[in-house]
Order: sequence, then C-alpha cells, then structure tokens
Amino acid sequence: MDLSGQVVLAYLEEDDARHVLFRVRPLLTTTGGVSPEDLEAFEQDGFLRIAPDKQEQHSFKDRMRSLGTLCLINLANAPSSMGKVRPNKNYAPHRGETNRYIVYSDAVQALPEGLLYEVVSGDKAASLTPQYYLRSGGRISGPYALGDEPGEGAHSLPPDCDRLFLVEMPDKSSRMFYWPQPAQPDPAPPVSAAAEEAPPPPEPAEPEPDAFSAAVRDIRAVLSETGFDCPEPVCGYMLLLCVSASRLQLAGETLADARLAAKTLSDLCGDGSLSCQGAREGEGRPTRLMFAPGPEIPSELVARYLVNPWPVCALPCVKGWPAPYPPARRSLDYAALREEMTEKAKAAPAPPAPWPEDLPARMKAAGCALPLVIRRRLMEFARLSALYMPKHAAEAREFALRCWAEPWLLHHGVPARKIAELLRP
Repeated sequence: MDLSGQVVLAYLEEDDARHVLFRVRPLLTTTGGVSPEDLEAFEQDGFLRIAPDKQEQHSFKDRMRSLGTLCLINLANAPSSMGKVRPNKNYAPHRGETNRYIVYSDAVQALPEGLLYEVVSGDKAASLTPQYYLRSGGRISGPYALGDEPGEGAHSLPPDCDRLFLVEMPDKSSRMFYWPQPAQPDPAPPVSAAAEEAPPPPEPAEPEPDAFSAAVRDIRAVLSETGFDCPEPVCGYMLLLCVSASRLQLAGETLADARLAAKTLSDLCGDGSLSCQGAREGEGRPTRLMFAPGPEIPSELVARYLVNPWPVCALPCVKGWPAPYPPARRSLDYAALREEMTEKAKAAPAPPAPWPEDLPARMKAAGCALPLVIRRRLMEFARLSALYMPKHAAEAREFALRCWAEPWLLHHGVPARKIAELLRP
C-alpha cells in the first residue's frame, strides 16, 4: 500500500510503555477504508512503527501520548525524497519487533476538528473524534461537540451518503466515520483567446535546488568545518560513489584523519544509513565507510576486498589549522536520497561506456584483470553522474575510475607508472 501523497486516518497505540514504543495502523483514506489486502503490504497486523523525528527527540513521548486513539498520517505535502515511510532496520519478529516498516513521527499528527467525524448511536462519550454525528434510527445529524447536548440546526445526512465509511478497527469491532468531501479549489477563470495565443512565460534562470545538490553542500560544509580540503564537485563525486557502491574507503594523511572523515560523514546521517567502519551491517545500512591511512587495503580486509572490491577516495587536510569547535549540527536523510537517486537512474536510458573500450583488455594484459563487479559499478556511476552532475560528468568519471581501478592495480603489484599509463584517457 502506497501512502505517499495521502492523508490517512490511523489507529495509534503504545505497544511497549517500558521502551516508549508507538505504532500506527492505517484505517481510512479520503477514498475509503483500508482493506485487509492493503494492510498485507505492511505484513503481520498492518501496523507501522513510529520513529522519532530528529526535531522532536525530547518531546516525542509526551506528544504521542497526547494524540489519543486516533491520529492522522499526513503525507499530503511530503516530497518523495523525504522518505517518511521506509523499511524498519530493526525488524526482527523472533525478537518481538514485528513491524516491517516505520513512519517518521513528524508525519503523525493530531486529528483536527472538522476534518472527519465518528457516527455514534446512543453513547456520545464513546466517540473517538473531537466532534461527532449522532445516528437515531434512520436519521444521522451533527456535528456535535463532545460534552454538548444535540440541539437544533444540526446538519442531516442521508443514510446512503457516499461519504460514510464503515471501518474495521484492530480489535475487529466496527466504527462508522463521516469524512466530508475535501474542499476543491475554485475553478480557474476562462482563458481569453488573446491569452491562449500568448507565448508561455520564460523558464526561471536558476532551477530550485534539489535534494542531491543540498546534500553535496552539507557534505562540503561538514568536511570543511572539520578540517578537510574537499571542493564541492569532489563532494558530489564522493556522494555518487556512496550511492553506487556498498562500501567506500576513505584514505587520509593519517589513520586518525581517515577515521575522523568517516565519522564526520556517518554522524551527518544520524540514522546509521551511512555507517562507519566497525558498525554492524544490515538492511538499514546501505553504505559502509571504511578508513585507512592510504590507498592500500587494510590487511584484515583483503580477503573481503578480493571477493567484493570497493573504491578508495583520498581526502587531504587543510594546510593550516582547523576550526576550534565541532561543525554545526546538520542532518542528511541519506537512505531516502540514495533510494530516490537509484530509482531515477534505473529509469534513465543506459549510456554507452564512457571509458576506452579496450581498457579491460589492456589491464588484463598487464597482469591484472578488471573484475566485472567493478566494471558494473563504474557504469552505474556513469549513469548517475550524467543525471546529477552533467556539467562535471567527464571529471566525475575520471575520478571514479581512479578510485576503483588504482587500489585494485596497486594491490596486485602493478607499478604506479604503469597504472598512470593504463588509466590515461
């Protein structure tokens, strides 16, 4: 079930008070009730785990408890890049976490008055909505506020109103809700003949900044503030390497510098989706950052590297002194960005190979064949760079080839001079 772009009435419960865990189950959309078949997409009992948004780490518990039994999952204005619903990296039914997906808490909102109403008969106090409609025999009237006595002037609904929805609750009981037709915008005024013939307005000179560009600026900012000399285009190339590879090794002037760079980037993605070397691998960590004092592969990782190689990117330090304080706190939703970029790249036409056709044969003749896995990753990088950095695509591809091929050739004993000849455009 795709919740993107929708406003959904949901059932909220605190299923683990000891660990302050909350979850929601979709009940109703503006087009009708959520069927059991729809809920099967979330598996188990159809609930989504609520993950605290970074902006409300300290108020999460109190706000969730203040919402009551019903709430809204409001994704009407959330762009796809926000990734408000995603796989739960802690999903483990054998350990009691049966919710396969999460929804971030800023999308879980209080039920506003006047949006929708429960239809009750008799026990008005049983209404779960701030206002309700009262059913008496075949007459449905309202809305009434909780605590008020029904009076004159109420609006009546026909029993066959197509905005009445019977909803099955998680406890298998049924409740009826009235969700008035959402207000439609006023129709546009008729266009005059002269206006129809007028040329369209010019496109804006500068496009709106996209999620990729914003992420590149954030990466550039935190690395610069930490003390690394990494121009913005190189930050973009490095982000494309992260998206197109499952691992990226950062090489610093010292081991401490390399580790600091990896930790800085990992901290930028606080949800662990870009994890530092030593972190536990898993579904929720699509890219791991390794670190070493140079382009060589650490001896303890050689066996893994030979089976599934990764690129190595050098990060030089500034020549002088870095800032005395840690960089300002920033947040990058890397997992959502990576998913969006990958899907967009898959839909784009495959470009021709931008590197010399005989390069794999020349490397093989030099005694070091270039594995297919590296060639495929390079092609994925080429497609991404054409989409996201078209003005720097040639430089990006040269950068990626060095990051992938140089450490592979060095590890197999190819001299540096021969490597420069092999990788020359």
